[in-house]
Amino acid sequence: SVEFVCKNMTNYLWECKQESIDMIVWIASFQHIPSKKERFLTTKYMYRCLKYEWIVILTNRSFSLRMIKTHRKTILKSIWRKIINPINHERNNLFIPWKNNNTVYKRFYHIFTKNELKKIFYQCGFRGFFFSMYIKILSHKAEKHPHVN
Repeated sequence: SVEFVCKNMTNYLWECKQESIDMIVWIASFQHIPSKKERFLTTKYMYRCLKYEWIVILTNRSFSLRMIKTHRKTILKSIWRKIINPINHERNNLFIPWKNNNTVYKRFYHIFTKNELKKIFYQCGFRGFFFSMYIKILSHKAEKHPHVN
């Protein structure tokens, strides 16, 4: 059976039983998690919830050339803030204007690097995963034990 869930990812995964999910699909959502700690916890909870044979599909618009071209000024401001105040600003955190019904909101985006995504997944126990720039993570669990390489 298939269940589509539209909830806070971190809270939902925290409530799930260990090894209870076959597949997780995150469509343009992971980049909206606001802190490094919460991104780590969400990924850790995801690892705990996935069955031994699993698939994760993660799309991330922050890699797209359109995103970078459209918001290059915002990206450059973020880089500048990080240079000026490296302790209080995480690299690649942006607030991008988003319009809905004549109201403009500032949506949080974290622009991941390929290595940053790989590092988060590796630190959370994932091994032997396939990484693509088009579909960000598409994989099968090679080892359940995080201490095994």
